[in-house]
Amino acid sequence: MSIPQEQTTFTSIVDRLLESYDFDFLKEEFEKNEIGMSVPFNECKRHYIEYLLAMIAANSFRGIDKTLKLSPPLHVDVLWHSHILETSRYRDFEKLVLEAYRQSGRESNLQHLDHSVVDNKVGREERLERTKVFYRTLGFVFVCEKKVRTFPNNFADI
Repeated sequence: MSIPQEQTTFTSIVDRLLESYDFDFLKEEFEKNEIGMSVPFNECKRHYIEYLLAMIAANSFRGIDKTLKLSPPLHVDVLWHSHILETSRYRDFEKLVLEAYRQSGRESNLQHLDHSVVDNKVGREERLERTKVFYRTLGFVFVCEKKVRTFPNNFADI
């Protein structure tokens, strides 16, 4: 996928990735896990790509600001978890995202877009606020549910 030079905004990268990648295989799993969330699947796909692009961009900024740690909104986290479970498809998609980012004239040394397991109870609100502010610098609008979901320490408790 090649992105023409005049279309290098983050929003145009998101649009191109939405056009070129079929997320339909994730819809049923997302909707099954989406209990209580208010963001429809089609919107979530866009937010998911925006978050992955923000992660890549934030990685570049960490040389300047080591505290720049982001957290995804709940609906994005649910979709991301579902996608990761489809490992081969996820790896193909992350390559597309990284390639699109680099083809837009931006640099990144990332090879993978890894999901970090952090204690969602410690510092999550602050990370969400930082993510919201960082999104503005990229031209995105941060959408997050009012209620922040926290995961138990032991996933067997879910």
